[in-house]
Amino acid sequence: MENRPKMSREKRAKQFMPFAALTGLEEALRKKERELETVDKPTMSEDQLRELDDKLRSFEYGQMVTVKFYFEGTVGEVSGRFKNIDYLNKQIVLFDKTIKISSILELH
Repeated sequence: MENRPKMSREKRAKQFMPFAALTGLEEALRKKERELETVDKPTMSEDQLRELDDKLRSFEYGQMVTVKFYFEGTVGEVSGRFKNIDYLNKQIVLFDKTIKISSILELH
């Protein structure tokens, strides 16, 4: 039997830790997935824009609304209670979210 010095618990644990040989690969793959999932912003007709404007103006404080919107290549949907329209910053304000009016695709 050899007389080797005992390895500290910390050093011993390190040899069993996962090894990331390709640092950044995982993030690069996620970025590529997002690029492949992106969509162009849908274009809206004048009638659709007018309908959105009418709906937006009809909302009342506290009313539950669902907003379908475009953001950075993706289409999302959020629901919440309507608070107001921020005309200065051109956005709709829900109690816990704000959405740029120019990104809105549908309102319910």
